[in-house]
Amino acid sequence: PTGKVFRVGTTVTEKVHALDQHGQPIIGLFVTFFGSGPGQQNCNVSCGSSTTDDQGTASYTYAGNTQGNTQVTGVVTTDNNSNNELGRVTDRVGFDGVPSIHAPRSRHLAGRVHVFGHTRPGAIVRLFAKAKGHAHYHFVLRHRANGSGNYSFRPRISKTTRFYVRVDRIVNSGVRKVRVT
Repeated sequence: PTGKVFRVGTTVTEKVHALDQHGQPIIGLFVTFFGSGPGQQNCNVSCGSSTTDDQGTASYTYAGNTQGNTQVTGVVTTDNNSNNELGRVTDRVGFDGVPSIHAPRSRHLAGRVHVFGHTRPGAIVRLFAKAKGHAHYHFVLRHRANGSGNYSFRPRISKTTRFYVRVDRIVNSGVRKVRVT
């Protein structure tokens, strides 16, 4: 999703603010929150409802307890039994867990290696590397994980190199070492 991204385990609160044409809060409107995705605690139909308070606000809080993409929609109506929809807001949120990383243990002579793994679908994955004799990791490449959460890089190495990936600038994988013999 193009929305916000958080680390797995983060609690997120979605809010709806109902204001009239003069910017004054509208009290007592009914808001139903619908959700889909792994952060929704198996709530795929109606996740919760409330009425707008004296500030014109209604909210829904959920925890992203598994990796993946979530979408929450708040539907505003005049009352619980009304089909008169006054407004709708949708928010897309991603939750990142620790990504996997795989690479061959070694390769003969310098050349390209296949570094790949799995993370949240659509996540931005950055590959970092540190060659033998270097003190620090450096950025190598950036890709977006596909719709299944898979990513793949083919960096060129000339010496034994350690790799890790950083997903959405939030969470890092473990380190994978590739020896050059």
